[in-house]
Amino acid sequence: MKTHINKWGAYLAIAILGSLVVAHLSGFASASPRITAVSAVAGYGTTLSVTGMDANQPLLYTLNNPAGQQFTFQGFTDTNGSTEYHVSESYLQTAGVYRVMAQETRGSLATKMSVFTVYPDQTSPQASQFQLSKQQVQTGAYDFALAKVRIVDAYGNPLSQHFIQIISTRPGDLIKPYVTNQYSTDDRGEVTYALTSAQAGISTYTAYDLTAQHAVGTPLSVQYGSSNILGVGGDQDAGPAYSFTFEQMPVSVQVNHPIDFTVTAYDIAQKMATSYVGTVHFAAIGDNNMYVSFPQDYTYTPSDLGKHTFPLSLQFQQEGTYQLQVQDTKKPTLVGTTTIIVKGGSTTSSSSNNMVAITAPSPGSYSANIQTISGNAPAGKDVKIYDNNEEIGTVVANLKSQFEYTTQPLADGAHEFAALSVDQKGVVLGSSDKVSITINTKPPALQSVQLVPGFSVTPGLSVQIQVMSDAHLKSLTIDMNGTQTDLMEDALQPGVYQGTFASPVQPGQYDLKFIIHDALNNQNSVVYEQKLVVTPDSAQSLKAVKDVKAAPGLFKVSLMWNDPDNSPALVHHYRIFYGTSPTALTGSADTQGNAHQWYIPNLQNGIAYYFGVVAVDASGSYGAGGTLAVATPNDPATIKGGLPAADTLIDSNAMNGETGPEVLWLIPLSIAGYQASRKLLGKAARKGSRTGRQ
Repeated sequence: MKTHINKWGAYLAIAILGSLVVAHLSGFASASPRITAVSAVAGYGTTLSVTGMDANQPLLYTLNNPAGQQFTFQGFTDTNGSTEYHVSESYLQTAGVYRVMAQETRGSLATKMSVFTVYPDQTSPQASQFQLSKQQVQTGAYDFALAKVRIVDAYGNPLSQHFIQIISTRPGDLIKPYVTNQYSTDDRGEVTYALTSAQAGISTYTAYDLTAQHAVGTPLSVQYGSSNILGVGGDQDAGPAYSFTFEQMPVSVQVNHPIDFTVTAYDIAQKMATSYVGTVHFAAIGDNNMYVSFPQDYTYTPSDLGKHTFPLSLQFQQEGTYQLQVQDTKKPTLVGTTTIIVKGGSTTSSSSNNMVAITAPSPGSYSANIQTISGNAPAGKDVKIYDNNEEIGTVVANLKSQFEYTTQPLADGAHEFAALSVDQKGVVLGSSDKVSITINTKPPALQSVQLVPGFSVTPGLSVQIQVMSDAHLKSLTIDMNGTQTDLMEDALQPGVYQGTFASPVQPGQYDLKFIIHDALNNQNSVVYEQKLVVTPDSAQSLKAVKDVKAAPGLFKVSLMWNDPDNSPALVHHYRIFYGTSPTALTGSADTQGNAHQWYIPNLQNGIAYYFGVVAVDASGSYGAGGTLAVATPNDPATIKGGLPAADTLIDSNAMNGETGPEVLWLIPLSIAGYQASRKLLGKAARKGSRTGRQ
């Protein structure tokens, strides 16, 4: 018995010893040097965690970013051989895969290389770009402009799968993806559209990021016309910017004497890169760079056409030879350099600039073309006044160190004022900061007018109007037969104004009168060249659609109706108008052919929608408005039909979404509808969702 017990005791001892050995070996395995990092978003920091090192040892971290740059940091392990190190956001601005490792600087232990990912941050409207390949396109020829949109975050990391829409101020323009069916940005964050038009004139385009819900860059314009109007030639075929050139600047200059200069972008063939819209930064190369005062970074606009003058923006505080450089902030290889000699002269410190200042006018836009420029300068000294780098007059600062100068009538456009204080020898004592204003004395213009359904309407019909005029007007009002209606500017299309007015009840021809006020209170009254013709209702070839019924479903509403009383064979298709208010049917959808049943999907449950159906002939003319039907998605008890509101059936110019023919099993449900209750008109109107194929 004793032997038996000893045998099992031996087995137990061996088992315990084995488990201890395994645990010991496992402890060694878990103690292997290791480094991990949490993935991050560009511009945010992350934490490096190190385990398995010797206790109280100095460490050297090595971090490699996706661009091939290497950074090193130092730290110490704790008594357990572990530690953490926070990498600041300044090292994690480039999206991609990062590699990191750690090693002891006094010992021999080191971790294996570990990787983590930095993802792009959210899109940056300021850093993202909207560019045109050219600003003049021939009509009647195979010619087009390319509109490139690049979506990036604040650090220039590209963002893919952003859907981009290009919106024109002229509805007749043709806008197509340059790569077939590519409406969203690629891995480089880019998408390109081809722009063309058959109509001469100027189109202004806005790039809108549908994914991020904001505009990209600033609106850009393209002039369309024949070759003799455009004057095609010269630099129209210039390529992208390849280099910069300093122009219109002297070979030498005096100390503390501000000068102006011009920077022009050229392509590889030395043609002016008129489409350049990048941002440039100035610097001096050499040990004397601290004695140069440069202008701030500047972003070229389409109107610059690749060339911009910087008036009184360059000044040197010490004599010598200076090498100047201008560089694109996004493309380091896009640079230009020049050399200038600075000779001894006035040793007045640049701090004397504080003695000269323009206090009026303030930066902004003005309708008055005569301005009074006033400010401060050293008493008794001459003050030279500059406008756009040209001297326009000289005054003397009074004993209170004040000056005042009244200009001659100024031309409309941009003006940049500056004041220089000089002594009797002409030595500059100080200069003011530049003040930029815009003079605009021209009354706002009316460019075009569009009416839906057209300039020939029936009495009492709601007519939708779209007017193109100057952007950001104070007000634009249409006066129709003594009734005034304010038009509202489209938030996504500056210069496009929309609204609705009722046609007069008496047949006849009526002037379209407009009263326009711009932001500077310039006023203009315009009578449009084309009149509104009101004809009796009997002149319409298509009558109203009959018996419109609506049946609610889950997130959708099914519709059915009967042909107009007269000439059903004239019907090419039907247009459905819908919205959450009987007086504002802002959505629309077209049927495929003359189907008598259709459905509108992607609606919001629990909200009443109103529907009207009109017949459309082959020429696109509408029939008369009929009755409205109303239904609430996901509530079969609210099937309605038959609310008289013919004058609310207007074309909203909304983008037609995808809809589809309804299946037969929903028809009996729609027939079960009953007449609309007047109490529904009291419900609060809410905007309906966009339609889409179910």
